[in-house]
Formats: sequence, structure tokens, C-alpha cells
Amino acid sequence: VGNPLPTNKIYNSNSPMVSSLVETYGGSVVRELNIKDNKDEIRDNLIKSSADSQIIIFTGGTSVGTKDFLPETIHENGEVLVHGVAMRPGSPVLIGIKDQSLVFCLPGTPVAAYICFLLIVGTTIKKMLGCVNEDPRVEIIATISKDVPVSRMGYKHFLRVKLEKTENQLLALPVKLKGSGIISSLTQSDGIVEISEDREGLKKGEKVLVYLHP
Repeated sequence: VGNPLPTNKIYNSNSPMVSSLVETYGGSVVRELNIKDNKDEIRDNLIKSSADSQIIIFTGGTSVGTKDFLPETIHENGEVLVHGVAMRPGSPVLIGIKDQSLVFCLPGTPVAAYICFLLIVGTTIKKMLGCVNEDPRVEIIATISKDVPVSRMGYKHFLRVKLEKTENQLLALPVKLKGSGIISSLTQSDGIVEISEDREGLKKGEKVLVYLHP
């Protein structure tokens, strides 16, 4: 399906994923664009989108690379409220304002973009719609199947898990903690387990709260 991928190129999985999530959470997509790593092009589309959209979502370009122009462009043409959150994956996420529009800049890796959308953008859409439950994801209790250490305390970690029913319990099998660019870790999982920033990880047999994918 689709066209052959040229050398040194990657498929754009973020745009269809984010557009689908916007609609899942009750929003409507005004336009979907692929913008080059060009400061003028980013600025022009930021200004254009702020005229007819309540929320503007970018993916990629939020870090500190030489071609990551988003933070600087939003700072010069609007206001940066937050840049960087103690979460993995998703730490480079940026939240800003351009005129009357909220601006969300999600990391470019698919898993990080997905998790940041669920936690930040999706709940914002629900709040703007006046929904009582800002997080519509189904929660279920399961037992973690093995030890899961985290690489660094002080960050909230998000573990992708697959659920498996046994005779006595519902198991949560870790799929991936690292590797935010591996989208198959989402497609092969049933939900997300949050590991709080004050934990060194999870212990085998521990009860965990699984947030099922919407």
C-alpha cells in the first residue's frame, strides 16, 4: 500500500495518527500539511492556522537540533508556555499560544507524539468541549508479568503492555519502555502503564493500572 520509500526517507505516520486522534477526541481537522524545516514556512503556516483554528498541532522539530525552528518561531510570533516535561517518551513537548490559538508541538517520534497527545492535547480538547471526563480511556487492573526497571528516576515513564488472560488473573506483558520511534510497540500493545517519577520501576506480580488505547 502506498508508494515506494525513497532512500534516506521515512513514512509520515504522525499526520494520519494525530488526525485520527483529534477526531476520536471530538475535534475536527481543518487542514493537514507537511511543512519543511524552514523557519519562514513554519511562521507563515502558524499565522495562517491561528486565523481559523482553535488548536494548532505540530509534530517534530521541538528539540535543540540545528533545524528545530519551532520553539524559536513560536517564541517570536506568540508565546511559549512550556517547553520540556519530565516524561519519557515525550520530554521535548512544547505548549504555546499564537493569538487566540493553543499551539502544541509534539515530539517527532510516533510513540512520543501519541502519548503526548493522549495526556495533553486530547484532554485539552475534551475540556474545551465541556466534557466532564477529560480522559475517556478505559482503565483496567492487571498484574505485571516481569520486573521493569526504568533508566532514570525523576521522569514519569510510559510502558506499552499487551494484556493476556490466564486462569487466575489478567497479565500485563511489557512490550516496550524505550524506543519511542518504534510504532509497532503501539500496534502490538493494548494499553499504557504509567510509572511515576519517584519509582525505580515495577516489580513482577505488582498490580498496575492499564490505560487502554482509545
